[in-house]
Amino acid sequence: MAVNGWGYWGKLTVRHGETIDIPISVAAGRRDFEVSLWWPETVTQIHNDLDVHLINPTGGTSASARAAASVFERTTATGPLAEGTWQIRIRGYRVPTDAQVVYWAAAIHF
Repeated sequence: MAVNGWGYWGKLTVRHGETIDIPISVAAGRRDFEVSLWWPETVTQIHNDLDVHLINPTGGTSASARAAASVFERTTATGPLAEGTWQIRIRGYRVPTDAQVVYWAAAIHF
């Protein structure tokens, strides 16, 4: 959990090819934006591949994670953060099942 900063978390459902943006307001003087995803899969389920990106206020990608063989994704935009609205972008890169429940958590430090 966040130490010396703010923590955020949630649960959502992602389908194949779908992109979901979660807006996070970042105040001046903040640094190190961390985000992680986790999704449950059964032993018999075909593996789903989800990606996470941190999009800065100008629309550029500041960090991303695209591990193919895991049910975890984690990335960090290190250093001082631009003030404004950032996006946690979650993408259903390959979701052969109908939809995948995803849990996410983020931290922004002072």
